[in-house]
Amino acid sequence: MKQYLLSVYRPDDLEIEAGALDAFLQNVGLLIKEMKAADAWVFGAGLQAAHSATVVQADNGEVMTTDGPFVEDKWHTNGFMIVEVPDKASAIEWAAKLGKLFKATKLPVEVRELRSE
Repeated sequence: MKQYLLSVYRPDDLEIEAGALDAFLQNVGLLIKEMKAADAWVFGAGLQAAHSATVVQADNGEVMTTDGPFVEDKWHTNGFMIVEVPDKASAIEWAAKLGKLFKATKLPVEVRELRSE
């Protein structure tokens, strides 16, 4: 079995009404239950807004921190899931189910295989 990262991206300026967000989170919970029943679920989480990030960089033994996201872009990772499935096609199927939960916003879900050591 291989593990895949399903990353959800969202623009910073996308506003989601509280009711719509509650319904979405409930549907994500149902998808997670489905993933667990299929023994595909490993781990996942939503993230705080990108502006709350801190970037840490080491340079010649000195550690520097910068407030805000590393990438200056309007799109940032909003959440992620790790799934364990036989192949990339299976990971894409889970990503498609996750992507369908976003309906009108059509937020992208990126699928990437984790490196095995």
